[in-house]
Amino acid sequence: MYGGNKIATNGTVLENATTELWALNMSIPFSVDSPSWKKLNEFEYYQSELHSANIGGAEFKEMFIFSGRTSQHPPPQNSMRKFDLTSETWGIPNFLLTRRFGHLAVISFNEPKIYFFGEGVDEKNNTKILNDLVIYDSILNKYTNFIKNNSLAPILRHTATLLSDGKMYVLGGAFA
Repeated sequence: MYGGNKIATNGTVLENATTELWALNMSIPFSVDSPSWKKLNEFEYYQSELHSANIGGAEFKEMFIFSGRTSQHPPPQNSMRKFDLTSETWGIPNFLLTRRFGHLAVISFNEPKIYFFGEGVDEKNNTKILNDLVIYDSILNKYTNFIKNNSLAPILRHTATLLSDGKMYVLGGAFA
């Protein structure tokens, strides 16, 4: 779990766009009353909320944090961060796709590709909703604008799943 806002139980925002990274080992039993969360290395120069996080890379041992909304001015030009799950170290891939927030990202478990769809782009606080589909190859560090303008209306804050047969199902969200 990376970034986001820290919220008090009464709904008050305690901290905007934190840089904290937390892990919970779901493969071992734990008490639901006191789960054993582990705080990992923070990436102190990239606060983000409404971003995506996906596993990819060689043998699926890297986590890719993409874009999101940030309070940094100006925001970093490169909006992709990579966390090596083995060494627990951060890196910055050379990836210059347009900054987005409220988008979805799903991973293909057949190959290390991440699919980004339906984004909001904050161009100096004028939000623009897109409906393109971008495929990112996390081994080759390359992206393809697979569908630039499709028949599905622009959407944000939705969810999706990618099945093993290649079908992507998009659920919910807000239309532009």
